Amino acid sequence: MVINTISDFLPFVLPEVPGCPNDYALFQLKNSARQFFDETWAWRQVLDDIDVVPGQASYDLDSGIINDAAEVRVICAVLLDNQPIDLRAYSLEPKASAPFHQITFSDRHIPQSGTLKIEVALVPRPNTDAIPDEFLNRYFEGIRTTALYNLLSMPNNKWYHQPSAERYRKASVREEVAARRDNVTRHKDASIRGSGRDWI
Repeated sequence: MVINTISDFLPFVLPEVPGCPNDYALFQLKNSARQFFDETWAWRQVLDDIDVVPGQASYDLDSGIINDAAEVRVICAVLLDNQPIDLRAYSLEPKASAPFHQITFSDRHIPQSGTLKIEVALVPRPNTDAIPDEFLNRYFEGIRTTALYNLLSMPNNKWYHQPSAERYRKASVREEVAARRDNVTRHKDASIRGSGRDWI
């Protein structure tokens, strides 16, 4: 089984929610994927190197997928010439125009030279269907169980079923915990490290 888009989840969700329209199930799947990655920070991307401009405090966070299909949830790590920078030295700031995120260094920590390497955690934009296959397949059960919990716990719908919703809620929590641990394991020996969120 290979999942290429969020739409590919439908055959694995619809049988559990009889009577739920396809479009509504897909809407909830997209919301659930956003919820899952928001909670786990599991969709990571290392951005292209940024050459420091002396005295410049802010730098755009951009890549091929950011803006079109994803937004930055958090800055996970920042290296300056391969040395980690403490997370208190910078912040993630919104922008009014694309690219919609930037890193801003505090006055006492503005770098004057060197190369920045930045790793971010992403979440899909609302209603997007374009999440890399790698993450859709690795976290298939997390997205599926989150969507089923959300759908089955909706009262006043013909597919509402609280016992099943509770079962999928517990499964979703297990998948989130597993994703966080997997995320730490995959990144602890990676080339980029920093003072990111401590999950363990």
